Amino acid sequence: MAGQEEERGGLAATVEHLVRARLMDAAERARDEFRARQEEALRRNPERLLEAVLSQAKQVTGTASSADGSVQVTVDYLGMPTRLESARDVDARAILSAVQLAASRARDEVRGLYTPLVEAKIIDDYPGLLPQSMKPVVPTVAPAVEEDEPAEPVFREDAW
Repeated sequence: MAGQEEERGGLAATVEHLVRARLMDAAERARDEFRARQEEALRRNPERLLEAVLSQAKQVTGTASSADGSVQVTVDYLGMPTRLESARDVDARAILSAVQLAASRARDEVRGLYTPLVEAKIIDDYPGLLPQSMKPVVPTVAPAVEEDEPAEPVFREDAW
């Protein structure tokens, strides 16, 4: 009896695997067909396509944290910081590093939106404000310069 149950369980798992594989194949075919229809429609009206992609691109954000987790930064689709959270006494290098990483992630996602247009030769190249992502560099931060400031404003008559 136990052998039959194991055999049924194995058969059910095999059937489930085959059904999933067929569903995955069907989903992949549907995605390919959709993409082909979309590319054809876009070739007919590239201005509308570019507007749609730009609209999507403007929704993209990138978020990253510093290696030690003390800083979290969110940037918009152009890589400009829109949110910064940090612990007290955070090293400026950690902030800059997190900003660079978040900007890189946002650029990668936006490039992904434009890639089908470039591949389908609807546009010649990626937009100029969308550079290839680079590995973030460890920024150098100049130490703060302490200036001797008077406690009160000083008015000098000979300043003119």
